[in-house]
Amino acid sequence: MQRKPKTKRTGPAYWAASVLVLVALQGCSRPDPLPQARSVEPSQAARGQPTQPVALDRVLFGMPRDSTVIEFKYAPAGMDGCFPRQAVIWGQQRSYNPPELQDTFFEAMNSAAVDVVGDPKRLFDAERERARALFRVAGQVTELKLVVCDDYNRFTSMRTNRYGGQSLIKLRWQVFSNLEQRVVYEIRTEGNAAQAPPSAAGLDMLVINAFAHAARNLANDAGFREAVSRLQRVEPSVPRPSRIELVRVAAHRGPIGDNIDAVRLATATIQTGSGHGSGFFVSRGGLLLTNFHVVGEARDVTVRLVNGRRLLARVLRVDRARDVALVQVEERNMTPLPVRETAAQIGETVFSIGTPLQGSLQSTVTRGIVSGFRGDSARGVNLIQSDVAVHPGSSGGPLMDQSGNVVALTVSGLGAVSAGRGTIGGTGIAFFVPIDEALRALGIELVGTAGFEREPTRR
Repeated sequence: MQRKPKTKRTGPAYWAASVLVLVALQGCSRPDPLPQARSVEPSQAARGQPTQPVALDRVLFGMPRDSTVIEFKYAPAGMDGCFPRQAVIWGQQRSYNPPELQDTFFEAMNSAAVDVVGDPKRLFDAERERARALFRVAGQVTELKLVVCDDYNRFTSMRTNRYGGQSLIKLRWQVFSNLEQRVVYEIRTEGNAAQAPPSAAGLDMLVINAFAHAARNLANDAGFREAVSRLQRVEPSVPRPSRIELVRVAAHRGPIGDNIDAVRLATATIQTGSGHGSGFFVSRGGLLLTNFHVVGEARDVTVRLVNGRRLLARVLRVDRARDVALVQVEERNMTPLPVRETAAQIGETVFSIGTPLQGSLQSTVTRGIVSGFRGDSARGVNLIQSDVAVHPGSSGGPLMDQSGNVVALTVSGLGAVSAGRGTIGGTGIAFFVPIDEALRALGIELVGTAGFEREPTRR
């Protein structure tokens, strides 16, 4: 009888086994039964409390080296139907975050009424969905133990490549606040799983299902739920009107260098669960403009001011076609940028300010000229072209005239391009949404006399 070729296996348990060190059989006795993990029961009060969006960031397998991870059941000559195998010893630490664990975490949190991002059924815009997350969760596996039967057919004297048994996993969890930029909660949970009858996916399922039990225990923990629910709610200074009236701010005069302190105070970094972008205030009441692709599907974002303070902010309005968004921070008395109501001219000197590439580069100012005006036929919109240097993270920042008055919103820049066998660095091509079109897309109208400001009103 010809043996069938072995099925190629993938998944958490297979990966773990592939990087471990095999050692000799450890005695002739059967493995001890695994202890039962405690299950955390959810409270009705906790389930009724809405949480802020949460995302799984990573899972680190960090068991002690030389610890036994898999023990195999056996009896002399395999009389119990389990093939005698060597124990598997853990060999190294490694971060491992396959789709199976992401999906399992989502299901565990979702079943416990936690607002969790990463729905496996969402096939598009995954990054925009992930940007909603205000908290990131990471787990470190401190102990993983499987007691496994490597199924053995006594009549054919062959292994069946099916596995059954029990598992125990212990994790140390940390919850990181994107707003506060620190770990706000830490807890340890554990989980069990059983696999019967033996299955070809038995090793994988023992790991995944034990992880699911531990994740459910995390979701039901009262301290965890309190940690991801205790953000201050941002009350917008503007309800959702059909039109927002924004009182004009007095224009800056003189060279931008004379106004640079006010310009820097008016700009900010927008942080989401998937990265960062730039933005600027248009109201002392805390209204801020940025790009839609910066905030994505997020309801709340973090705004970092030039002095390093972080504020929670609510996304009030977006216009996807124009790629603009209106955001409200939780505080008032901000320094706004004046809006110039005359169009930019080709050849005019302009300045951009934003947070390119990384947060430490906040308030980077670059200079260029208006190169032209382009139409985006795919979206039916107009754009300003400039040679101002723009990099990832600059999106949403202002394009200003020589005095520091806003003429446009940064949208995108062309990066390095191939040239023969090498590359050319900056292309000197960037695109901006004219400020008048951005305001119109968001239903904002400038009113009143420059030099004073009142709370926005609606009609």
